[in-house]
Amino acid sequence: MTDPIPTADPHAPALTPGRDALNYGPAFDPADVVAKMPARPTTGSGHEAGEYLAPAEPILPPAGVEVPADLAAALAEHDTRREAWESAVDAVEDYKDDARQSRATRAAAIQAAGRAVAQGKPRPKIPNAISEADEETEVAVLTAVVNARRAEATAAARKADRLTATYATGWAAEVVDRFGPALAEATAAVQAAYEATQRAEGILNQAAHWRSVALAADLDRAGVRVTERQRARILSDLLDASKTWQAAAAEAQHRGPVHLLNQVHTALGVLGQCDPGAVPGADMLNLPGGEEITRDIWRALFDAATPARKQAFRNRYTGGRPLRHERER
Repeated sequence: MTDPIPTADPHAPALTPGRDALNYGPAFDPADVVAKMPARPTTGSGHEAGEYLAPAEPILPPAGVEVPADLAAALAEHDTRREAWESAVDAVEDYKDDARQSRATRAAAIQAAGRAVAQGKPRPKIPNAISEADEETEVAVLTAVVNARRAEATAAARKADRLTATYATGWAAEVVDRFGPALAEATAAVQAAYEATQRAEGILNQAAHWRSVALAADLDRAGVRVTERQRARILSDLLDASKTWQAAAAEAQHRGPVHLLNQVHTALGVLGQCDPGAVPGADMLNLPGGEEITRDIWRALFDAATPARKQAFRNRYTGGRPLRHERER
């Protein structure tokens, strides 16, 4: 017969810190329990993700361009302001941790004092702790600092964005001009891979061919005449044996490496028909503002396009004829 499961005594004294739920277990150190608790998930700055609204991020220049000195200084200022915001966030979390740790330490000291007095030993000093009310007040103050630092970082980001906007036109043209060379580089790489893969697959055929010739010679020396058709069958068997079932299945489904690279080459041809600097139709470009402003902005966009892009737009929308605003000039 097993011992009955102990139940809580309704007449037992109230629970005290450092005891288990049934008051049967030995005393434990609350500070040690806190130290063993798993860490909260944090971001790079050490605060809980999503707990504080992050400052706005600036629009960064495209990769590979020379950043002007004034914009570089504005971006550096934003980085400094953001680091200050992260430090303010960390200060809140550090204070929260210190407050919790102080209460846990005080609770542990109270337990230790109780044991000491019970054993007739001198009563140790009980440290002060940060109360929950004091913690709430200080966290409110530190959170106000966090919000102020966030506003400063956001203002720095907006300042950098205004400078970035002054260089956007030139950078846009530079990035558009990168499309052709990048596409040509990708096409050349795929073509090289295609040719190298063909050579690799050709080696499988060559190996099977020469192995079949060697086997035919061995059979001939053994007195067995091998016809060309029989040698071709031996070659086919050797080639099949050299391929895994995955390779054979891919080849049967036109999913082998040569087929796939050929498809990539075709896809790059389709990509090459795209134009990163194309002029969109006025009805396709949703611009905020009044009709007159959006019309002027769109016409400026059209006028800044290359002659080839202008003609491509005319061919698509007006059958090649000049646009109305062009005829009115």
